[in-house]
Amino acid sequence: MGYVAALSGVIMAVCVLKGYEMLGGKLTKKAVVISAVIMILMTYFADRVDWAIILFNQGGGAEAGYSLFECYRLIPAALSAEIIDMGSYIGNLVLQYLFVALGAIPTVIGKMKQKKEEGIIARLN
Repeated sequence: MGYVAALSGVIMAVCVLKGYEMLGGKLTKKAVVISAVIMILMTYFADRVDWAIILFNQGGGAEAGYSLFECYRLIPAALSAEIIDMGSYIGNLVLQYLFVALGAIPTVIGKMKQKKEEGIIARLN
């Protein structure tokens, strides 16, 4: 799971940064902050979708008459009723953020260096 999550962090960073460049213009520090917020939110919602799928498949969502979207909405209730272990939930979310950071931070740094070096003209001997 670690390699996939780190790779998804790289892909998410590239897509968010490229999308911002295409829609918002040039890449600035403000753009990186906005992109980081988008990545944080996307990771949170993706983790919740993962838990909703687990509730739907293992919690008998279909047999109980719940749709996947209802399982998504019921995650806070499942946490308070201890159907989902709070430690597992938070641990999984922290790991997701860690792996996204491992993939996204080098991508953001590389993209900022690339943008900084675009305007430099070097003399070749």
